[in-house]
Amino acid sequence: MCAYCLLQEGAPITGGYQSFQIDHFRPVAKFPRLIRDYWNLYYCCHWCNNAKSDTWPNNDQAKRGYRFVDPCVDDFYGKHARLDVSGRLEALTTAGDFTIREILLNRKIFRDLRSRRAAAQMTIERIKLRLRQLAAEKEPRAELIAALEDQLNTLSSSINPKVPYEPDDLLV
Repeated sequence: MCAYCLLQEGAPITGGYQSFQIDHFRPVAKFPRLIRDYWNLYYCCHWCNNAKSDTWPNNDQAKRGYRFVDPCVDDFYGKHARLDVSGRLEALTTAGDFTIREILLNRKIFRDLRSRRAAAQMTIERIKLRLRQLAAEKEPRAELIAALEDQLNTLSSSINPKVPYEPDDLLV
């Protein structure tokens, strides 16, 4: 999945792993010595990589707290941003604001994906509750339970898609 927007390779809109790239978190143009530093390489979608590109805060911005949230160090979605009901990210910190703005994390494609994922997760929770209620009945209705479990599996795989690798694509 993308280190920045959390888009998954298996999501229908991505085009699979071919649409993913390696980002130099600290851009090579500004940090040439880090070009081969493993800890500076992040797997991301082409949308985020193209938006971030060689962008890096200048010294004045950095002094005011503007920086990219490092997804391998910070909890972006827990500390620096929160999700509203429309799927839009709201910044909680200056670093969150800089990251959202510069990587364009509120573009429509991401808002729609987050909104659909949140709706699916709410439906999953309702189905799980209903399954617990049915299981507690004296005579549980097997066909209803099976139908709900199928729906649960379908929704779960839609928000956590499986990546359809072919054997020839595997590196190991």
